[in-house]
Amino acid sequence: MIVIPQDSVLLPTSKGGLLVSPSYGLYCAVMPDELSVINSTIDSGQYIVDDSASMLLLERLAIHGFGGEPRPFGHEGNLIQFQVTNACNLRCIYCAVESGIPRPHELTLETIKRAIDEAVEIYPDVHVSFTGGEPLLVPWLFDAIEYAVEHTHHQVGLLSNLLLLKNNDILFHRVVEFIRAGHQVRMSISGIDRDVCNRLSGKNCYDDVMDVIRRFQTEDVYPELDIPLSASDIEANVAACENFRRSLPPKLKIQFCEMYNGGREKGSHVFVTNDDMEKACDDLTFEGGMYIPGSSPSPVTCRKKGCHCIGDEQLYIRSDGAIFPCYR
Repeated sequence: MIVIPQDSVLLPTSKGGLLVSPSYGLYCAVMPDELSVINSTIDSGQYIVDDSASMLLLERLAIHGFGGEPRPFGHEGNLIQFQVTNACNLRCIYCAVESGIPRPHELTLETIKRAIDEAVEIYPDVHVSFTGGEPLLVPWLFDAIEYAVEHTHHQVGLLSNLLLLKNNDILFHRVVEFIRAGHQVRMSISGIDRDVCNRLSGKNCYDDVMDVIRRFQTEDVYPELDIPLSASDIEANVAACENFRRSLPPKLKIQFCEMYNGGREKGSHVFVTNDDMEKACDDLTFEGGMYIPGSSPSPVTCRKKGCHCIGDEQLYIRSDGAIFPCYR
């Protein structure tokens, strides 16, 4: 028997369903022939094993954290995220939104302003973030950012590969001032290892990324570095981790995120189970030379379970205006 959190819901998918617990930050894939038993489990609050098939489902639920203690994650408020364009200067093979070329009809500045006005009216405490594709390809991006800052009075987010900053002084200094004003810029790189990064990005961009980071160092201002972890490339990334960290400015913050089986992603780069992801984090932490100081014995990694969409806190507006609860 395994106890299912009371807030669990079964979301329909093209291949069965996805069991989600917002308060625990958990999810687990459900096969078509398991839908009825999971629905009855949600009603009763517990899953009872009575045959070999249900034993397999029990094991899968346990692997994904069901039946354990709550895994709380910080409440960051409601988030509206704009994909300002689907155009991108990279061709990352793992891209969850399949960026590359712009869609025939994409968001305009006026559309984004109206959406922000409506969001603030419904949720006065709403946060706004901009992404792509590559958002810096949009000429009016900072007009949209300034409008969001003025009307939400919150930190505004920007997710970009920032490669356009290498040879564009005006754009570089606008991003620097944006960070200095207290806003969040997250810079993505596809791997710690140079070959992994270049292969997954679809372009030889590793050295350009490092050049942009060094340029930020001259201003003593830094974005946060997002590094997706590919399941098939963990060994290479772990081996490269220590030298990679030594080459970075000490003040640069790094956030690792796993390519997990939670959306349209498929292939060897995707982590299938939570156990696989946890092992990768352990390998990176203990074998990759990561040093995280602590005043007393404590976990040395900060792992966030779930995201805004699990708690119905996120609204994602795609570049063509379509609305989803999650970019995945």
